[in-house]
Amino acid sequence: MLGQLDRMQVTALALTLPSSSPSSYAIGPVDPAQITTLQAHLSTGEKYSLLVPLHLPLALLSDPMFKEGYESGYLEGELDEEQMVPRIVNWTYYTIQDELYEEEAWEELGLHLPAWIVGWVLGSLASLAEVERTLALVGLAHLFFLLPFLALDADAPCWSLAI
Repeated sequence: MLGQLDRMQVTALALTLPSSSPSSYAIGPVDPAQITTLQAHLSTGEKYSLLVPLHLPLALLSDPMFKEGYESGYLEGELDEEQMVPRIVNWTYYTIQDELYEEEAWEELGLHLPAWIVGWVLGSLASLAEVERTLALVGLAHLFFLLPFLALDADAPCWSLAI
């Protein structure tokens, strides 16, 4: 599968401001120097490995809802080893997009919602990594690309990705 990733290119256009130029990227192997593995603790006392981008904003990582998100994502995640690369890429994007536009989620979590969502994605990918690490790394690579478009302004965190 890794050979397929080297040859596969997925291009996404993203605009952060009307005057900015589009960005693009190619799906491929994740540079191991860009991730760290943290030992995450579930409320049951179990431990598991959580793959975390090194450039993950501290505001997300230290938010108490991040832990709730990664635990929920790990235990209730929607991914399995039968997924294919396009499905993982789409799942990563749409999970973030759908939750950020969910009014009920904003009412429940308020400004902590982005931290919960990123935690959910990372927890789901950690669960997937236990059975299919390469696919999990594809999702992580896509999350790397998407994180800069998740505006973390304290007054109004939002998703500024338009594809």
